[in-house]
Amino acid sequence: MTVTYTMTQSDWWGLSRYVYTHDWQLGAFATVALLIPSVVAFTSVLSEPRPWLMATRDAVVVLLVWAPVVYALLRLKTWSVFRALPKGLRDVEISALPVGLSIITPTTEQTIKWNAITKVRRDRRAIYLFQTSRMAHIVPLRAFSSPEAARRFVDFAASHAGGAG
Repeated sequence: MTVTYTMTQSDWWGLSRYVYTHDWQLGAFATVALLIPSVVAFTSVLSEPRPWLMATRDAVVVLLVWAPVVYALLRLKTWSVFRALPKGLRDVEISALPVGLSIITPTTEQTIKWNAITKVRRDRRAIYLFQTSRMAHIVPLRAFSSPEAARRFVDFAASHAGGAG
């Protein structure tokens, strides 16, 4: 089963979003990054007449400002990684073969054995074939001729990933 597509920046953003929401270490970092300003805001108003009300207000303000900053930094990192890719690496042909995952671009050709693929995940935009918790090969669903073809690809990859096949 072979699919051909051109990698877009939104494909990379989808992978980044998936990893940042499913990787517990990065999730813990983001949580701490958002909680520290809230705790600082809370402790700074303990001497006020109604500390709970003011601390809650300050924490909400900090979260409303800080959360978009964390989100913007993630978008900036994704944009810079994607822009650093040579244009030739954006045109991709991926084949799910019995021996492994064949990936061909205009400048490279490789076959990744199935036991190197640790997990296969699908969301509403793409299929992710993970080699580590933070490195995956992205196959956008738009590359498939039908939802059934995408399902067959996922089923085949999942049945072979991690040496299952």
